[in-house]
Amino acid sequence: MKTSTWFPLAWTLPCALAAWLAPHWLDAGLMRLASEVLLAICMAQMWNLLAGYGGLMSLGHQLFIGVGAYALFDLAQRTGVSPYWLLPLTSLAGALCAALIAPALFRLRDAYFAIGIWVVAEVVALLVSKTSALGGSAGLTLDMSALEDIELFGQMSFWLACALGIVSVAGLQLLMRSRLGLAMTAVRDNEVAARSVGIDVQRVRLIAFVISGGMSALAGAVYFMGGMFLVPSAAFDVNWVVMMLFATLIGGIGQKGRFMKHRALVVALASVLAAALPLHAQQSDQGPIVVGAVSSLTGPGASDASTLAARMYFDAVNAAGGIQGRRIEYRVIDDQMHPTKAQQAATLLAGDPRVIALAGGSSVLECAVNRQRYATAGLFNLPGAGVDPACFSSTHIAPVNTGPYVATATALTFAHTVLRHERICVVSPALPGMTEAFEKTVKDWTQRSKAPAPSLDVYRLEDPLPPLVQRVAARQCQVIVYTGPGGPAIGWVLASRQVMPKVPVVMLTSAYTSQAAKALANAGDGLYAMAEFDPWSSGSLQIMGWRRLLIARQIEPSSLSQGGHIAAQVLVNTLQGMHGPIHRASVSQALETMAPWRSGMMDQPFKVGTNGQHQLNRSALPMKLEAGRWRIAHARWISD
Repeated sequence: MKTSTWFPLAWTLPCALAAWLAPHWLDAGLMRLASEVLLAICMAQMWNLLAGYGGLMSLGHQLFIGVGAYALFDLAQRTGVSPYWLLPLTSLAGALCAALIAPALFRLRDAYFAIGIWVVAEVVALLVSKTSALGGSAGLTLDMSALEDIELFGQMSFWLACALGIVSVAGLQLLMRSRLGLAMTAVRDNEVAARSVGIDVQRVRLIAFVISGGMSALAGAVYFMGGMFLVPSAAFDVNWVVMMLFATLIGGIGQKGRFMKHRALVVALASVLAAALPLHAQQSDQGPIVVGAVSSLTGPGASDASTLAARMYFDAVNAAGGIQGRRIEYRVIDDQMHPTKAQQAATLLAGDPRVIALAGGSSVLECAVNRQRYATAGLFNLPGAGVDPACFSSTHIAPVNTGPYVATATALTFAHTVLRHERICVVSPALPGMTEAFEKTVKDWTQRSKAPAPSLDVYRLEDPLPPLVQRVAARQCQVIVYTGPGGPAIGWVLASRQVMPKVPVVMLTSAYTSQAAKALANAGDGLYAMAEFDPWSSGSLQIMGWRRLLIARQIEPSSLSQGGHIAAQVLVNTLQGMHGPIHRASVSQALETMAPWRSGMMDQPFKVGTNGQHQLNRSALPMKLEAGRWRIAHARWISD
């Protein structure tokens, strides 16, 4: 190729160097913004290739964006291969899609072609949203387990976007100087004349269509890879075409010729599409959707796992476009395990009209303190982990977890019906506001099961354990149910094993952690915990999306992080089903009228009801500690 052909491409070298050095100058937010701009350039170039040079205007190019993104996410999930290595296959998927639909679409001309490919895109989007293997309307999360260095993920996404931006512009320049480019120009300018000189018009258009589809799919895959989350409404959004069309018009659509003779049609269609922009801007002007949480982040046994998991899910939704074009802003306030702090936190959130609901919190006391305040404000709270008894008997609080009282009942059922023991001893720390609830749980279970009444020993956490161990051992227990949190549960097992080495201990979900597994690895057999959700330590397909998000954010897997994730899912699922304005009253109404919602991580469907008639989680799955690892101990969920 002549030097004059290469000279206009000299700009690619300094651009590539700037892209390589940019991560040293830009923070993560600016890199993401730059990536989006560069990918938009690539998409606009590919739309221009088809419309400006090939003479075929498309209103359905979101089809290729979605196909590329779903190809990447689905392949990563099925193969476990690094997303980087799968990107070429996404381009192949887009090209193949273009080749398959071309014979039917090429029978159409001008506006009919534009509308035809739009219809195809909408049909594919509908099919994807109804396909459970592709995540349905809930979407997919990207499998990040094969990445060796997650910290470089943001930089790699940026460099890929830079590469696509540079290659698309430079490649189009080179293409237009080639024989194929000249043929495209001839077909665009005068199809009849092009045929008369021996140009295969259908072949030229097919090549342009396949290249445009393949590169658009690759750009879509890189875009959603950066957000690690994908839903059909975002992948197949018609606003992709709006962006491509206006970027091309502003930058300059293909030069003279047949396509520009229909300039009036282009302007008319652009005006119709532009009508969507003020609506989108109006939605964005409403500001973010504010979701709050009151959670015990500091204090003995406190954890931020639930709110971290909820925030992780909200961030993924924001990366995919948010809700009705609005991002979710998540505000978490620490109650420090103090009633006054909990009251102040709830007052602050309930007093802000922008807060539409609470979700993902995990507090040991705030339900009892704030239940009336939430009811008065008409504000619903969906804790990821409800603890105190008021969480499970309030009109405007609906936890997604089983809770310590139902979990205790399921532990007693497991000890009696599965382990087949009659003499059951319950050991319960005296936690504020919870002792009477545990006493009632044991009494109610005894009446329902017709089993011998278990003994109940209540103790203060600051008391020494040896006297308590001796007292419990004197009861000649066949099995012990321990109702305390994870840390005290570990202490109880280590202390009691010295006196009762063969007596099984059944703990609640707070002990079902990797830390407990390590601490109790050498404590002998017969250690169990009741998992409130699909076991995080299993290889179940139901938890793959949640696990991958946690790995990407380096959050410890646990029942708490599962609860926060599910609470956020319930709220987002409700918001996505709303078609009108989103504010506190409309969200509360939507929650009260929601259909039973089923999560792959829960045994039973979940539902928020009116006047406290909630359908809450009332099942647990027994886990057994074997050789330092938690394994499923029983084939079926145990319900209260």
